[in-house]
Amino acid sequence: GGLIEGKRVRIEARLDDALAREHFAGADAEAVAARLLELSESDPQHVLLETESWFALTVTQALDLPPDAPSEASLREGYRTTWADAPTVSR
Repeated sequence: GGLIEGKRVRIEARLDDALAREHFAGADAEAVAARLLELSESDPQHVLLETESWFALTVTQALDLPPDAPSEASLREGYRTTWADAPTVSR
């Protein structure tokens, strides 16, 4: 099947390698997230926010579990793209 309409989707994505080196060399995940949030408010047209700058690696949705499933249990369904196994990604 495909994605279920109305359910949240989790997308794991990777930034274009050249852009990552140019803008985030040596930065940790928190610094990257902070910069992207800042840009989303100050410069929404920035190249780092363009969908063409990112490569989807996995796309998943949580599935409903039966009522008797353990509370810590979870199950996701989706797909993995060829970019997930690529050593490099670029536009």
